[in-house]
Amino acid sequence: MNNTIVITEYDRVMAFLLYKGTMYESDCNHQECLCEILEFEGTSYEERYGFSLYEEDVDNTDKAAEITYEMIQGDEYDVIGFDLWEVEDELIFTCHFKKYADKYMAYIKDFAKSRGYIFAYYINSDTICIVN
Repeated sequence: MNNTIVITEYDRVMAFLLYKGTMYESDCNHQECLCEILEFEGTSYEERYGFSLYEEDVDNTDKAAEITYEMIQGDEYDVIGFDLWEVEDELIFTCHFKKYADKYMAYIKDFAKSRGYIFAYYINSDTICIVN
């Protein structure tokens, strides 16, 4: 397997958020991970952001994705986003922003290894680089 992979050619199988040292996971998207985090903190997504991810006949996916992206990218929250991709029969665990992962790097690498995942960083939105 090449160290650099165009990830958009493959399927994402899970989304993860590392929040305050705990990994949350969803087989759907990062927004469901955020729902779990908020429930753990005693509130709901709707109470915090004023809308539900699950409103009937309403697609709030883009609005919710923007909130999660801002959390991952910003400094206000201790949150890091990950994706799990199936690439040529291998599971690749990718970190969205390498510079934010340094604080938890040992945990992240152990997490990936314990599950049999190959660890990688995003180079840009389309490409990842495998960490040996």
